[in-house]
Amino acid sequence: MNRAVLAVLGIAGILACSAAQAAYTRTTTTAPVLITQIYHNEMGSPFVYFSAPVNAACSNGNGLYLYDINYAPGAGNTQYQNGKLAIALMAMAAGKEVTLDYYYDPGVSGWAACYIEGIQAIN
Repeated sequence: MNRAVLAVLGIAGILACSAAQAAYTRTTTTAPVLITQIYHNEMGSPFVYFSAPVNAACSNGNGLYLYDINYAPGAGNTQYQNGKLAIALMAMAAGKEVTLDYYYDPGVSGWAACYIEGIQAIN
């Protein structure tokens, strides 16, 4: 392949990746919620369920991945991921409410539509 073709393919790849990432919108919870369940399997991020709907775009409105599953396994910062998991587990065990910074994509249906960026235990 010549350089021009490679350049065009490279730009197309960058634009495709940018478009996929641009679909996610960052937001925060409007009211605190309780964590009712944390589900995890060998396929990726823990999935966190809440006592009240967080966002209709997310799995049945009341569940979000703990971290972005669009990264290849191991691509995220494990220390940060473990920190978020520790806060989620502590809040669930202590019955504390949490507020969330999270991303959602209304164009995606099901579990992959949302993930938590930040979590804060309150009261």
